[in-house]
Amino acid sequence: MSRKKIIYIFAIGITLILIALNIKIETDFRYPNTPNLEAIQNMNGYPLKVRISQEKLYGVKIAIIDSGIDGNQKNLTLNEIASSQRFGDKSHGTIIASVIGARECENLNFNGILPGITLYTYDIHSDTLNTETLSKAIDEVSHIGVDVINISLSTYKDTPSLKNSVEKAVNSGITIVASVGNDSSKQYSYPASYKIPGVISVGALDENLDAV
Repeated sequence: MSRKKIIYIFAIGITLILIALNIKIETDFRYPNTPNLEAIQNMNGYPLKVRISQEKLYGVKIAIIDSGIDGNQKNLTLNEIASSQRFGDKSHGTIIASVIGARECENLNFNGILPGITLYTYDIHSDTLNTETLSKAIDEVSHIGVDVINISLSTYKDTPSLKNSVEKAVNSGITIVASVGNDSSKQYSYPASYKIPGVISVGALDENLDAV
């Protein structure tokens, strides 16, 4: 997945998260020149106004279930719920986390949407990704009281256990933002394809703003 596709996915996803939270305090990201202004501009989200203050945004507990999250990144504040112990690619989940919460440091001239926010991460190695491990991850991050679970993973398989985990999470007040994928497949991706209130499905766009 290219960085631009990821950025487009999360430009949409984070905006939907803010709308879903619906806290009635308006923030204009242009004034003052906030640290996340550049990230908003890079994702074609400028000018953006949302009904939530910057201060309250940092009170939102966001969990990331992904594959390849590098817990040693100095520009990220991570609370690791589970970390893959295997060696391998640590780029995908790290990029997702960076788009949401990276803060500018000596080795990175970039701020995410919410620079420095603590992210609760659950790393599933790609070799072990299936409905069982995904269901377990949703259950475990739900138990720590997060407000939003971001899942940039998907499976074409629908199982009762996965659906049950999603239903339990949203019934406890959690919003799930899930990727439908970017491989142009006509197959249903889960958990994004569940028609469950509280699940927000997010697609991907290419450089020409065409769906992929």
